[in-house]
Amino acid sequence: MVKRLICILFLLPLTQLNPQNRFSIDSAISDFAENAITQFINRRIAVIASETDDRNLMIYFIDAMTMKLRENHSELEIYARDALGREAFQREQDFSLSGYVSDGTRQRIGQLVGVDTVVLGSIRRTENRDEHQMTIIAVVVETGRVIDRKNYTLRLDSKLRNLLGIKSIELQDDYYFWTIGGHIGTSFSEPWFIGTVNGTLAPFKYSFIQMGFDIGLISDANNIESYYSIYPFINYAAFLPFSNINIYTGLGIGYMFGERIFPEYIEFIRILAANLIIGLNLPNGIDISYTLRTNFISASNKFSVGYTYRFN
Repeated sequence: MVKRLICILFLLPLTQLNPQNRFSIDSAISDFAENAITQFINRRIAVIASETDDRNLMIYFIDAMTMKLRENHSELEIYARDALGREAFQREQDFSLSGYVSDGTRQRIGQLVGVDTVVLGSIRRTENRDEHQMTIIAVVVETGRVIDRKNYTLRLDSKLRNLLGIKSIELQDDYYFWTIGGHIGTSFSEPWFIGTVNGTLAPFKYSFIQMGFDIGLISDANNIESYYSIYPFINYAAFLPFSNINIYTGLGIGYMFGERIFPEYIEFIRILAANLIIGLNLPNGIDISYTLRTNFISASNKFSVGYTYRFN
């Protein structure tokens, strides 16, 4: 019962994460493509344009959206840019770079390339210099009816900087770090195996609150029959984002409780400890961390590797 209560208390706030609804351009494209199937059944689809004044960004949107639609909806006919013909692509390029694609223009381009539905993206700079607004719509060629429309706030990360031709600075503008993840690790003593579930909330720039719990198994004590420990913790850390790698360090506190079961008796574990954490969050969500835990009488270490899903 106690174990279930701890899991609920720590996982519940993580299910409510809402990191300002900021997307990378890839996650926005993926979100639209994954949720478009109910609108696109039995349709021939082409991604015809992206309203922007940057040709590289337009081509990236078209190719990335085409690929994602194909991945998620293999039963549909999704036409690639090179299959639309030189004349059609030249028209979509001219209209896209002009910054405005009218309803009539969308229909004419769609009819020219012989599809039922066209997908169009629009990317605009917002008043916040660290964000862009992207709108993606799907339009029926014959009637001009918009069958799907979604708005996304894009963070100005390294990918979007490169596409927009903005010179990259060493320190990126990925200010907030909202995550949930799982890790496996060891203390090389007791416990030998440690499983961790944790998440981070980022109320302030370049820092985050980390909450979670460790489940420890396997003891090196003599004559022990079984062992377990649970270590709920909360830490506060600062981080720096460098080229898609987040370097972080922080302090926190935790409380370990558990049991060592010997043939003749049971030894209860009750330890209040301070934490020092150091870690790297790598591309593709890989996280490597080291934690020093101490009650100022003794100390233990935890090395762990895991996967972290980043929301922002």
